[in-house]
Amino acid sequence: FGGANDWTPGLDALAAGGLAFTNFCANGLTTEDGIIALVAGEEPIVPASGPRRGWLECFSGFMGAGRALPRLLDPAGYLCCWLTTGPIRFSCKHQFLDTAGFDLLSDGSDPFYRDGEGGRPWPQAMFGPPDRALYRRALSMVAGPGPGPGFARRPLLLVLETTSSHLPLCNPDGPPHDEASVMR
Repeated sequence: FGGANDWTPGLDALAAGGLAFTNFCANGLTTEDGIIALVAGEEPIVPASGPRRGWLECFSGFMGAGRALPRLLDPAGYLCCWLTTGPIRFSCKHQFLDTAGFDLLSDGSDPFYRDGEGGRPWPQAMFGPPDRALYRRALSMVAGPGPGPGFARRPLLLVLETTSSHLPLCNPDGPPHDEASVMR
């Protein structure tokens, strides 16, 4: 419905135009919980007063979820791709995403990120290139021949995991390193 801080002008403009997402859920106290909710359609919420899973057990019990979104789209011929500029091996995320049925897992080590704007290297945030590099990667897959060699042109499910706004706040464009600058 828009924000009070004017940190997301694009989303605020959509809200001002009457667009509202009234049935959108991404529950979780951690990134991993949100990923489970979005990909597996499961509710991984652990009460704030309850014990948290360790980072190596974040996806325990959710590997190979039968109703995972990529698995549901596979019969319709979708190519399902997970894109992030952050490290995909952190907290066993790659194993969860692989068992969920993603065809392509791409992170900051993807050759696409070697050259940034104007042939210069991408600036680095806390977890790799900034979100705009991730968006360019996604747009290149939609507009171009596809995600790369060995992948036929098919309908795409692109899931983008942004990292620029993750704590600790590190604006890839330089100071100030505060919430408002990172969100913009």
